Amino acid sequence: MEQGKVFLTKEGHEKFRQELEELKRKLEEKIREEMPSSVSSEPDEEYISFQESLGQLRSRVKDLETVLNNCEVIDYNPRNHCRIVRVGCRVEIEHDGQKEELTIVGSLEANPDLKKISNESPIGKALMGHRPGDQVQIRSRTTQMFKIKRITYGV
Repeated sequence: MEQGKVFLTKEGHEKFRQELEELKRKLEEKIREEMPSSVSSEPDEEYISFQESLGQLRSRVKDLETVLNNCEVIDYNPRNHCRIVRVGCRVEIEHDGQKEELTIVGSLEANPDLKKISNESPIGKALMGHRPGDQVQIRSRTTQMFKIKRITYGV
């Protein structure tokens, strides 16, 4: 995983922390309970499968440790930040008379099906730093105008 600052909500941070703890437990259990009892001069399929499984678990543990060691947990005080679009806010936008509410999150928590968009996505980038009432132009395959209606915090 590429190292660099990633943004996580408090909930996302907790989710990754719990996943890391669970994977470490699984790793210990796997070594204690599933290690092949004998290893011949040439590893058999059981041993190779065991090592591949350990490798996958260790890789995910390393990825999670990297995320947790390089993250910034989003913890904005709503009184100070509710007037500007930042990571961690919900923003109501209007486009062609349709209103939609999006949550701006870091890339690791993005889930368009849940209306959670990354601050690195075209829409997320365009909205960052703007205020309610601002017209924001978003360019992708076409150019679209969005109006920011409301910003709230407390993802």
